[in-house]
Amino acid sequence: MDTDSEIEFVMLRFAKKNVTPPGSYRYQDPDTNQYFEAPHMMKLASDVRKHRTANKLELPDDLSAVIEDWMCRHLPSGICRDEHGRMASSGIHYYTAETSVRQTSIAVRIMRAAKRNPVKIEDAENRAILCVACEYNLPMAGCMSCRGVKDIIDGMRHGKNTSQDLLLQVCGFLVY
Repeated sequence: MDTDSEIEFVMLRFAKKNVTPPGSYRYQDPDTNQYFEAPHMMKLASDVRKHRTANKLELPDDLSAVIEDWMCRHLPSGICRDEHGRMASSGIHYYTAETSVRQTSIAVRIMRAAKRNPVKIEDAENRAILCVACEYNLPMAGCMSCRGVKDIIDGMRHGKNTSQDLLLQVCGFLVY
């Protein structure tokens, strides 16, 4: 392969090691799609190591670095650096208050049209699975408006949850 066509893979690392990343430490195993969350990196790496070992899956040489890189690719820009010290800035979308209001308005109209009757949990689960797998399920840095909208949507869910809730992000389809 010639040099011009080679793609450099750069591992991302936390810019500040003494700060807990937003949303705590988390990781989704690429082979099993199992989602992990822990209060600190050692516990997270231990849980992932046990899972991969129990499932007879290969363990990377530096599992903690692999987990950290995965997290960095799912966090807001400015939290991680690449191997050259440059701040990472890809994959995260910042939304304006206008976008948040538009998305919330759509959700409210849907709920009103349904006469506020929540869908069956099976339907909600199937919808959530589709959304998690969708290319428009995008990370969100979160402004105060977005956090307020999240509270409104949480209230509309009538206290019900799906197994995919931690993986649901922002619907980029509504933005474009």
